[in-house]
Amino acid sequence: MFDSCFITPYNDIEKREISMKLGIIGTNFVSDSFVESARFVADLELVAVCSIVKEDAEKFAEKHTIPQTFTDYKEMADKNIIDAVYVAVPNSLHHDISIYYLEKGIHVLCEKPFASNYKEVVNMFEIAEKNNVFIMEAIIPVQTPAFKAIKKNLHTLGTIRRAVLSFGKYSSRYDAYREGIIMNAFKNELSNGSMMDIGVYCLYDAIALFGKPSSILANAVMLESGVDGLGSAILVYPDKEVILMHSKITNMSPMIDIEGEDGTLVFEGISQPTNVVITDRNGKTYPITEKEEYPPMYYEIADFVNCIKEGNYHSEFASRQLTEDVHEVLTEIRMAMGLIYPADKK
Repeated sequence: MFDSCFITPYNDIEKREISMKLGIIGTNFVSDSFVESARFVADLELVAVCSIVKEDAEKFAEKHTIPQTFTDYKEMADKNIIDAVYVAVPNSLHHDISIYYLEKGIHVLCEKPFASNYKEVVNMFEIAEKNNVFIMEAIIPVQTPAFKAIKKNLHTLGTIRRAVLSFGKYSSRYDAYREGIIMNAFKNELSNGSMMDIGVYCLYDAIALFGKPSSILANAVMLESGVDGLGSAILVYPDKEVILMHSKITNMSPMIDIEGEDGTLVFEGISQPTNVVITDRNGKTYPITEKEEYPPMYYEIADFVNCIKEGNYHSEFASRQLTEDVHEVLTEIRMAMGLIYPADKK
């Protein structure tokens, strides 16, 4: 009745043949996670890392045994040593850096959120198409076996009437903010804030499962730095409502709830779904996921590499259409909240 979902690696890591050379821009904790996952992906070699701080690039390279370091992303692109790049820098820089690489004929895996607004997102895809290269947003949940199991089993719930998708995580940088020190995570000029950094996971899951809404309602608690600390949005559909709740200044329950007329589906962790369980109207429960063998970012990296290897430049799970739909709604939500970035005025 219920289908579990699991993905195995494309090839055994010990027997792989390297065919794609990749560089990394950015040396924060997300880049660390990227490297840990990328080591399991067949046909991929990490050859360079770039940070504007030379010591950070060298420390990261030494930690992960990456042979070349750069402090200028343009120089790394111009050296003709990489086939693809992973972009993990402040949100406001995603568009311009990605465009530079795309115009050099280099494939791009860009960290979420893809860009500051919907207009930039569309431009990134158009430039990729023009230069016959592949660009994809690095978004964990929609690529994982657990999420694919969720999507595959939604029909067992009958007509879905409501979903509550939440993600709240007290930022490690918020203590500094409360002391009067505004770090990058809370700067308007960097296109940051709760909806962009945290709520985007909720929105991605919602649109991947239910499609674009007919309308939206949104609200936020704004901080003095000009970004949202927490907020919520209601995605309105003809037959259901989907409630999104997000926060960078409080912790929230990790449980997610999808309610249908014939049953409910719950899982833990909007950004890295686990422990998916369906409960029918009679109270009988059905776990539908297995333990995932690989680190969370493995699946998106493997999909990115496989799309390039196959030459179709289309991800089944993180498609251009899904990405554009998400960012069109994301921009609408920000406008409804009154959250405007410098990039929106260009």
